[in-house]
Amino acid sequence: MQERKLRKWLGRAFGSYNRMRTGKTVEVETKEHQKVWGNRNMVKEMPEMPNESEKLTWIREAIEEVKKKLQKEEDQRKYDRIKTWRRRMQDSVSEVGRWLRSKRQRPGITIAGASTRQEGFEAIRKHWKEVWTTGREHMNDDDIAQLAEEMARHVPTVPIKGRTPTTKELLAAAHRGAGKAGGLDGWSGDEVSHVPLPAWQRFNRMVKRWESSKQVPDVLKMSRMLNLAKENKIKNATVKAAETRPLSIYSAVWRTYLTAWYRTPAVQNWISELVLNTGVACGTGAETTEEMIGAMTDCLAESGYAAALDFSQAFDRLHPEISLRVLTKAGFPMQLIHTLRQVWTRQHRIMEFDGERLEHPLETGQATPQGDPFGPLLLAVWMVAATNEIEAQKTNTKKQVTLKKVYVDDRNFTATSAEALLDRKQQWEQ
Repeated sequence: MQERKLRKWLGRAFGSYNRMRTGKTVEVETKEHQKVWGNRNMVKEMPEMPNESEKLTWIREAIEEVKKKLQKEEDQRKYDRIKTWRRRMQDSVSEVGRWLRSKRQRPGITIAGASTRQEGFEAIRKHWKEVWTTGREHMNDDDIAQLAEEMARHVPTVPIKGRTPTTKELLAAAHRGAGKAGGLDGWSGDEVSHVPLPAWQRFNRMVKRWESSKQVPDVLKMSRMLNLAKENKIKNATVKAAETRPLSIYSAVWRTYLTAWYRTPAVQNWISELVLNTGVACGTGAETTEEMIGAMTDCLAESGYAAALDFSQAFDRLHPEISLRVLTKAGFPMQLIHTLRQVWTRQHRIMEFDGERLEHPLETGQATPQGDPFGPLLLAVWMVAATNEIEAQKTNTKKQVTLKKVYVDDRNFTATSAEALLDRKQQWEQ
């Protein structure tokens, strides 16, 4: 019960903090604002209401304290579950046998309509080629330039005074990759996380050569494309090619390089400007799903109506060249743009399915690889551009939409009428 209250308070506090931080006035009469300050002693003792100059600092510190407390409780629950499992394994042989049986490998999965593994891979290849090209058969460079121009009008231009990540930033990115799967280079995230600093110093010099020459080694353009069968779509050990999800795993060094770039202060500051007042979650310090759900629940209780939309094959329909041109217009460093273009527009995916691999690569430059460290940023750019364009439109029900939140490609909003929800849904469909 206490945890639920804390999560609700956190969602409300984020809303109040963001409005105060951006200079928007918060009416004391609003229920959300009253609940934040009325329950302040539940999270941080303060008998008296803080004055205006102290409020922003207090609520920021309180948010961090609550997040740490909730994380500590989550870690404790995980520890307790593992402890309970160990005790069961030690106390009962039958429990050990039951656990081992549950871990037995399931029967092999095949692609529906394919009689051989080769035919299955060809069905997957055909499906994704159709997804990437449908509606783009006649798209030329002028079309791409026009789409990028239209998107860029709804994305803030904040020139990034970026520079190639330092050796220490590369090392920190490698540590963050611990536990990640290995790419075609065979290096897992755990192994790369133990690579010493001198090795990253040499790698840093190599990276600078890539960026200055606008050339990237061909091997970095290759990835493992894991075609994961959606569990709820498997029937009689078969699944349709269209019901697989492509996850691209690049080499460990490429992921480390891009993660380091993504985590630089310059890029994170740009993301903060990008998502400001849009309801889109991205970057360090972004709202968590729990915080968004808390805010949505409160608004639903007051507004009465809510809707949630989800894109199908979102990453596979984001054209890399359009994204790159938008990032260029938005102020991203050209040395990074050139490097990204080399990899994203010349992808070589080695397809894998159910533990088997097809060595002949699937080539594309028309889809954003799902699993790329910059993937969330690109999706946020598209979501912000669409959100800002929709907000610029004038509709009779616009003021009836009370809250909007976007997490990855999930778009959620509340309103005071069903008509407003339908209007907003139609705007997204357009």
